[in-house]
Amino acid sequence: MLRMRSPMKINCIFCLIQLNVQMRAKDKLEFNRKEFDYYEHVKKSINELYPLRTDKRQTKDYICKYHYADARFLKMIKNNNGTHEAVNFCEYDGEIDHRIAYRVRKEMQNAICDDETFIYAYNFIELDQDPCDEIHNGNNLNLKPETLATSREIENEIVNYKEDYPKTNLADFLLDPDNLALYNQNKYVLLKDDDCWLFAFNKAYEIFDRVRVIFNDPFKAQYKKITLVMDNLGTHTPGALYERFNPAEAKRIWDRFEFVNTPKLKHGSWLNMAEIELNVLNNQCLGRRIPTIEKVRKESQAWELARNGFNKKINWQFTTEDARIKLKRLYPSYDC
Repeated sequence: MLRMRSPMKINCIFCLIQLNVQMRAKDKLEFNRKEFDYYEHVKKSINELYPLRTDKRQTKDYICKYHYADARFLKMIKNNNGTHEAVNFCEYDGEIDHRIAYRVRKEMQNAICDDETFIYAYNFIELDQDPCDEIHNGNNLNLKPETLATSREIENEIVNYKEDYPKTNLADFLLDPDNLALYNQNKYVLLKDDDCWLFAFNKAYEIFDRVRVIFNDPFKAQYKKITLVMDNLGTHTPGALYERFNPAEAKRIWDRFEFVNTPKLKHGSWLNMAEIELNVLNNQCLGRRIPTIEKVRKESQAWELARNGFNKKINWQFTTEDARIKLKRLYPSYDC
């Protein structure tokens, strides 16, 4: 079970806040869902194009393979002297129906038009190059500029938005200096194997991506805030944002959050209690290999039922006197 320390969590929030520069393809698709008549087709195509975005050839091959059944159909009619009665046409496996292929292409182009990582797919659809026609009559209306560095720029953008997941090799995650620092800091403390770390990084990137989509919603931003639950640590103040951003940006970010502080206790905090219970759960129940998520849920529910029956309480033993001894370096000293 991976537990992030407060600085890491704060840095993740700052990193997340800064990634709201442009509308990503899947963001636009979700926020304007009602405008897409073929939402499911467009969503599937965008998801399948995600790992191909840096490769122009693979992007073109994918679109030709699955999005041009209408072109194949028209070519068969042409070869049949312009009549369709005798044409026995059927789509390939996974290919979009020829009757809606053109409209799906245009809806997909609408979804990706503001996302610079889809520049190859956008330009290919804009050219409207028929893979079944020997003479491509592209319209060249509004092409985005491409250079020899375009693939590298797309790759950097993908890494910046942490969309380069899931990965099958832990070493690929550790190429990121922040990931490597986190790994080196905790690998001897958590004592987890590489498979566990790989799963944790993939899950963290997935959660990050989902939260980014929610955070970037330009429509919900007008009336919906993000609720952030924190303890009463003195560092959780607006000043932290003003130290990092200019005043206008800090105010905008602060207004996007609704901060909820856990009640003050005489000793410790609610978050301390939650961490203690999670540690007990890990030691008593989850600190072993469990083959399926269904079994994890079943075991956790059984543990929860038993744990609640014990009516356990927390005995805080770290007193003020102990703190003055153990944390002596944090207290001011005066020379007499």
